[in-house]
Amino acid sequence: MPQITIYLPADIAAEVKKKAKALHKSLSAYLAELARREARPTRWPKRFLDLYGGIKENLPEVEDLPLEKRENL
Repeated sequence: MPQITIYLPADIAAEVKKKAKALHKSLSAYLAELARREARPTRWPKRFLDLYGGIKENLPEVEDLPLEKRENL
């Protein structure tokens, strides 16, 4: 698995570490989960449902969409 170095402001880094610890995850696992959620969403973004909330019962699941369409959500 590739390694990536990121730089965060000290206050954000402290919050991220605190959140990872609260979830009983390593910092790496927690950040990988956040990146995965952003890169491959599994549900419609909240702002989409806010805009089109009246039809959400009729929306297909994001997993049913081709990957190229999911990447643009």
